[in-house]
Amino acid sequence: MNLVIHTLTIILATMATVSAYAQMPDQGQRPQRQHFSVENMAKMQTEQTAQMLKLTEEQAQELYQLNLANANAQIKQMEEMRKRQQTREAAYDEAIKLILDESQYKKWAKHKQQQQQNRMNRGMGGPGMMGPRGMNGGFGGETGGFGNSEGFGGGGFDNEMGF
Repeated sequence: MNLVIHTLTIILATMATVSAYAQMPDQGQRPQRQHFSVENMAKMQTEQTAQMLKLTEEQAQELYQLNLANANAQIKQMEEMRKRQQTREAAYDEAIKLILDESQYKKWAKHKQQQQQNRMNRGMGGPGMMGPRGMNGGFGGETGGFGNSEGFGGGGFDNEMGF
């Protein structure tokens, strides 16, 4: 009889623990980022600086214009970098087609797509960038990486570019 009561107590305690754990918020997730316009970002940055430094209205307006110009320049620079990266990746893709046979290329392309999806799910710069297996997961570092059951071996570093 004592054994039955003891077993039931352990089962109930385990169920309560699992239930409580399942209801805890996921610590690895961040709230979704809000996307602001360039003008809103410049305005928020200006307001914070104006409040902290007790700027005059004239100073705040000049700072807003500077912040707006800077934000626009940053966006333009990011777009140029994105275009260069896309050009470089397209050239890499064409070069790898010359090296691999058709089935190898299909397998490589599928793997590349899975890596991109994993990065999108994880979020760039958020929790998870440093995976449990070291530098950014990747080739042998994370499930679905080159070290998975499909082969490729290797290990260690993911350059976050899909190759």
